[in-house]
Amino acid sequence: MGLELLAAAAAFPEIDEVACMRGGPVRRPAAPPGRMALDAALGVCQRALERAGCCAADVGLILSKGVSPSHVALTADIVGPRLAHPLQHALRAQQAFVFDLLDSPWVAALDTAEVFLQDTSRQVALLVHSESSAASVEADPGCGFSLSDGVGALVVRLTQVPARATFLPVRTNKPAARLLVNPPGAARRTRMVFDVDAALALEVRAAMQEALAQQLEQLGQRSSPLIVAEQWFAGHAPELGLSTLRGAEPAQVSLGALSVPAALARHLGQREKPPGYGARPAETPLHALLHEERRQLLILGFDPFRLQVSCRSVLASMS
Repeated sequence: MGLELLAAAAAFPEIDEVACMRGGPVRRPAAPPGRMALDAALGVCQRALERAGCCAADVGLILSKGVSPSHVALTADIVGPRLAHPLQHALRAQQAFVFDLLDSPWVAALDTAEVFLQDTSRQVALLVHSESSAASVEADPGCGFSLSDGVGALVVRLTQVPARATFLPVRTNKPAARLLVNPPGAARRTRMVFDVDAALALEVRAAMQEALAQQLEQLGQRSSPLIVAEQWFAGHAPELGLSTLRGAEPAQVSLGALSVPAALARHLGQREKPPGYGARPAETPLHALLHEERRQLLILGFDPFRLQVSCRSVLASMS
C-alpha cells in the first residue's frame, strides 16, 4: 500500500527580526502574542479538506505534530494539552481517531497514517503541523537558529502503489538540537540551541542524497519523481541534483518542517489568505490540476533533534 496526496495548505504570520546574532539578525515568521496553535490551524485544515473534496465526516485520522501549546491552554508557557483532540472538536470530525506525534518529521507522520488507514474503513487522513511558540522560544545566541511559526496541513488517502520509507542518521560529531527550559540569563522560558554551520549542512545533504538514492532504487524506472525537502538551514539549502519544489521562503529564513506543506501548497492550492492569519504561499486549486499527470513525489525530511534524515514517496497531481 501507499499514499496519495490530495491537497495541501499552509499559512504563516509576518516575518519578525527577533535578535542580532552571529552573522546578522535572526528572521522568522512569528505569531502575535496570545495566538495558540489551534487558532491558526483550524482555517488551514478546513481549506486543505475543501481542496481535497472532503468534509470532516470523511476523515478517519487526525494526526498533529509540532511543539506548540494548543488553544485549550490559557498561556503559551504551557506546552499542552496537545493539538489533535481540540482540532477534532473544532472541525466536528466526530468519527476521526486522533493522536499527536511530538516533533516528528513528515515522513514519520505519513508512515503512521498509512499503517492506521490500512486497518480502518475510512481512507482519508489529515496531517497538521502548527507552531505558535516564537514568543516563548529564544533564538540560539551562537548561530541564530530558531523555530518558525506557522501552519501546514496535508490530506492523504490510501493507494495500491507500494511505498517504503527510508530513515538514515546524519554522520556528524555535532550535538543535536535541543530546547533548554529556563537557561541561565535567558529572557524567555525556553532557548532553541543548535550548532548550525555550512559543514553540518553538507553532512545533512550527503545523508539526504543517500536516502534519495535508496528511494530512487525502490521506484526503479516507473517514474521521474519530484522532490520536496524540509529546509532547516537559511542560506544553506541543499542542492540535491533533481527537480525540487520550492516554497518561496524569504531570504535567510528557514521554515524547517513547515517548508514541506508550504512548497506543496504552492503547487496544489490557491492564492488566498485564511481569515485572520497572513498567508504567503502561492497556491492553485486542486480541481484545476486534474488534467496534470499523477507523479511520484519524494518527501525528504531532516530531524534536528535526532540528527536523522527521512524520505518516502507519495502520489500527487502536480502543476
